[in-house]
Amino acid sequence: MSLLKKILLLALILLSFALPVLAQGGQAELLTSTGWEFLRNGQYKDAMMEFEKALLSDPGNLRAAEGLGKSAMQISEWARAKKGFDIAHNLKPDDCKTTANLAYVEMRLKHVGVARRLYEQVLGKPGVSGCDPNDNYSKNQLATLYFRSKDPKHKDLAIQHFNQLLNTETENKNILFSANFYLGQLYKQRKNYKKAVELMEKAFKIMPDRTNGRYDLGVLYFNTEDYDSALEHLNIAFAEKANDFNINLMLGLCYYNKDDDSEAITYLQKAVNLVKLMKPADQPKKNLPHRYLADLYRGKGEPGKAIRTCDAGLRISKNKSEKAGLICSKAKALEDRGKYEEALELFESVMSDSRWGSYARQQARRQEDLIERRSMGG
Repeated sequence: MSLLKKILLLALILLSFALPVLAQGGQAELLTSTGWEFLRNGQYKDAMMEFEKALLSDPGNLRAAEGLGKSAMQISEWARAKKGFDIAHNLKPDDCKTTANLAYVEMRLKHVGVARRLYEQVLGKPGVSGCDPNDNYSKNQLATLYFRSKDPKHKDLAIQHFNQLLNTETENKNILFSANFYLGQLYKQRKNYKKAVELMEKAFKIMPDRTNGRYDLGVLYFNTEDYDSALEHLNIAFAEKANDFNINLMLGLCYYNKDDDSEAITYLQKAVNLVKLMKPADQPKKNLPHRYLADLYRGKGEPGKAIRTCDAGLRISKNKSEKAGLICSKAKALEDRGKYEEALELFESVMSDSRWGSYARQQARRQEDLIERRSMGG
């Protein structure tokens, strides 16, 4: 066989191997193009399926990987979105937009640590530059992750990032709401209630129709003893979640402190009823409404209801001091019924409590006096 024939034969053999590969690549490109057409038309499921087929044919297809991530993200298919952005990120690790998209998907999958590290690649962190430190959307997400962390250093970084957002010229209402609201929460955690109220009020002026967070601002006003402002925000929260235990509890406590006994009883009794409907594992173990409600029933001259309410609270409370308070309230209701010996026994059982001990000792002496007077016919 001549040399020319040998060369031609070798070329044909090589071409026979290359043709399927070329055909496969062409099929992947066709699928990818179709997928992007579906994506542009809002047909996200169809787009996702085309991109997945393309990646089966060509696992290194960057456009298909990006398309899969974006189409899956549109319909909250977070695991499939992660698959697409993972491939894209591996193929093009320096692409800031892909890193940010992957960080968001990891956050939605509750992979908090991974999401935080990816956002830090975008924005940077102390001592390390990021690829796009001015990405306000990513900054808002990272600041929120820092806010939710228990690490005090992360809390400081959250304050820094949220303040940076407020000092930009962004007009994005969601970002401005989030920055003001979470900064308020951070100042609340540091017991700077005045600053916290100021920031959270700004948040709701930016988005007055928002109901999420109204409860938090109501509690903040409660802590500053501004019960009217607390009621304003708690009632907005109540309109959305009328059967929420915490909202009913705080409404009841506001009215309790305003000496509006009728309204206080309405909401505190509802809070007690809601506790009964909860599974034991979900029931609150402290900050219960029972003692306040029992005191109100005593004020109405209904010691029987007060005793039953205290007993209900004692069955679920796991907080030693709160139990002592319930025992004291029950003892006072027994006193109202003239059962001084039983009341004395209860007061004596909590005289060592750090919060209620002094009151219990005082009331124990009172029960002894009442017992003595009765024995003398007084």
